[in-house]
Amino acid sequence: MLKNIMGSMWAPLLTLGALARAADTKPHLLFVLGDDVGFGDVGYSSPDVISPTLDRLAAEGLKLGRHYAYMWCAPSRAALLTGYYPSTTGVYSTSGAQNALPLEFALLPGLLRDRAGYRTAAVGKWHLGFMSEADLPERRGFDGFFGFLDGGEDHYSRVGAGAPGCDRVFDLWDSRRRGPATDDPSAFGRYSAELYGEAAADAIRGHDAAEPLFLYAAFQVAHSPLEVPPAKYFDAYADAALCANASTKGFACARPGADAPYRAPNHDCGCDRLVVAAMVTALDAAVANMTTALASKNMADFVLVYSGDNGGPEIEGHWNGGLRGGKWTWFEGGVRPAAFVHSPLLTRRGWHNGTLHLVDWLPTFLALAGAARDDDAFDGADQWASLAFGAAPAREATLIGPGVLVQGNYKLYAVPPAGFGECSVFNTATWDCTLGRRGQPLAAPADVKADGNASRCPRLQCSAGPFDDPADAWLCSAPCSLDKPCLYDVVSDPAEARDVASRFPDVVAAMAAALRNHTIRPPYPIVPDTNGSR
Repeated sequence: MLKNIMGSMWAPLLTLGALARAADTKPHLLFVLGDDVGFGDVGYSSPDVISPTLDRLAAEGLKLGRHYAYMWCAPSRAALLTGYYPSTTGVYSTSGAQNALPLEFALLPGLLRDRAGYRTAAVGKWHLGFMSEADLPERRGFDGFFGFLDGGEDHYSRVGAGAPGCDRVFDLWDSRRRGPATDDPSAFGRYSAELYGEAAADAIRGHDAAEPLFLYAAFQVAHSPLEVPPAKYFDAYADAALCANASTKGFACARPGADAPYRAPNHDCGCDRLVVAAMVTALDAAVANMTTALASKNMADFVLVYSGDNGGPEIEGHWNGGLRGGKWTWFEGGVRPAAFVHSPLLTRRGWHNGTLHLVDWLPTFLALAGAARDDDAFDGADQWASLAFGAAPAREATLIGPGVLVQGNYKLYAVPPAGFGECSVFNTATWDCTLGRRGQPLAAPADVKADGNASRCPRLQCSAGPFDDPADAWLCSAPCSLDKPCLYDVVSDPAEARDVASRFPDVVAAMAAALRNHTIRPPYPIVPDTNGSR
């Protein structure tokens, strides 16, 4: 059974505490990462989401109003675990069978283990490469890992996207086995949030509380495919019955039997928002399982950080709290996910609106652990004084992505804010939601909507104007480039409706100069030989 697997998986950790100092000088550190959970996808930002545990933890801690991530998955994870921007590591895209986070970068778990005697554990989504054994979580600083290695898979079957030429890949890795957990029938058919929530709780229950623990719980919810157990989570919503009847209010999806997962068959389904909300409810239950385990072990001295890895994809029923755009864009809705920090070490509650980034948690955690870091020059900065005592942010400017900089109230775009223009992401069927705002969608040009060809790819001629195609003007919002940057006051205008570059040329010039000082590393190479070593 899974519980026995997890118990034996973490058992070796209990005998390796020689380097650890007294637990009362080193708080237990937990980072919970939600997948595609946008700024408005949690209950404390959106009343249509049931998330009592997340809401309570946030209310008793600090809700982070300006916590930035990358605009999608793997680069955010690389930023969190290295303390460096993706432009420094070269991690801009996915990490899988043929590419990986470069080995030259030490990761947070290894630094905490080697410098401060922490035991380290990870569950859930890895997504930082598995092209060789050296890329696996247990070789990059984690004492134990139970989860999946690629970027997405079915929430029940553990079937992932797979490698080229493979039709079905069962992606579930157990570091205790040093290989796939395909011989454990109890791990298949279980919902991902429950599977990994139980694994995280078992890691806590199996830990020696006298030693400091770093636990990284990277859940797959609320990433597609949109699936959730109906009886436990979906049926908790008052409107759930509407989705059981395709003739009611035009909803196009039908629910299977009570024992089957609810599946939204396509992005046109009017029930997607309810499914996303129910997936967050499942995440909430998993976090409750973790906090119950902490209490059972009397591990009261802890710091728990929650964040999404990017904004929610609005084409799939996510909401980003009124921020413009969503996943795959540089707009605030794509890079400002829901986030909070909860700890008895905090001296204040409420909203913290200082600028933070995922890169800041590595140096912040190292400082909390009392770990040596004088020889490191991370892109991130120790933000604990800002968080705990309201001090000024420890970093003046924050690089959101190549060509996108935040400083103070302002955000400068020297690239198209829509990000990239692959047809698989931006097409005439999804533009309205992708770039829209809650209640105020940006209207696509009439000739584009009339096109009817969902595979049509916008040309994104954002570096020059006037635009030959009205779709370019609409999609890009402005010809943002290094020669003609766009500037938004994202504090007074979080919906990014007004480009103020012409009003503040001095701010534009100073931020553009700061942007030019950032070294942008080329993307890491794709290595075709997945069986070789690097």
